[in-house]
Amino acid sequence: MATMIRLELLKLRRTSLLWVGTAAGMLAILVSFYLAAADHMTQYTVAIFMGNLAANNRSSLFPFVAVLTVGRMMEWERTSRTLPGLLTVPVRFPALLGAKLAAGLPLTVGYSLLQWVLGILCCLVLRLPGIAAMPLLADLLVLTGSNLCVYVAVLPIIALAAQFAGGYIPGTVFAVFYEFCSIFISGHGLAAAYPVSAVTMLLERDRTQPTAQDTVCAAVSLVCTAALAVVLTATARDRTREKPPAAPAQKRRGR
Repeated sequence: MATMIRLELLKLRRTSLLWVGTAAGMLAILVSFYLAAADHMTQYTVAIFMGNLAANNRSSLFPFVAVLTVGRMMEWERTSRTLPGLLTVPVRFPALLGAKLAAGLPLTVGYSLLQWVLGILCCLVLRLPGIAAMPLLADLLVLTGSNLCVYVAVLPIIALAAQFAGGYIPGTVFAVFYEFCSIFISGHGLAAAYPVSAVTMLLERDRTQPTAQDTVCAAVSLVCTAALAVVLTATARDRTREKPPAAPAQKRRGR
């Protein structure tokens, strides 16, 4: 499995998916930069800027990027005609899909590290107070942990969409809807039960101030989501090869 994950990461050099993630990460930085530069009513600090960056990722960008990137990795196997050959090596489809899902974890960490570096540069440009080594390290851990939890939240979508040819497109559209709903659900006291917003109860405690019950509910929500992703991956198969049975030919009756 470790070899398959390494090969999946090496395959990305032949695609533009890394640039898609880089562009999305820079977009989240630009949105946070605009909020800090345009809002003159709030005394922005580095902590507030990094908190806004994590929130923008969670509710706007990262679910879309995760489903698009990993889903396109599987679709590339189909369009390049390598999937039928891989499945006869023998490599089982669940193992191939699991390797691609696992490859998304280091990609998420790299995505978070890039945003953290760009975020520090923006804080220096804006001359925000609060730049110190330990708080910045804590911001990196929160940002990375938040993105990893969001990745876990969208794993079932990727695992299901990757089983169909072109499935990453409707999967990406659903991920946009999925993440957008977290904004409304959080306002009705259900943030701990919704996987995308559950991360706020676990890592952004200074912003949400959750109760012990909220924390347990958020952890259970993410664990159940991860378990669902494992089940979908273990039972996955390439459904594009399945063809509906041909209708029996009807004999023409002679007169």
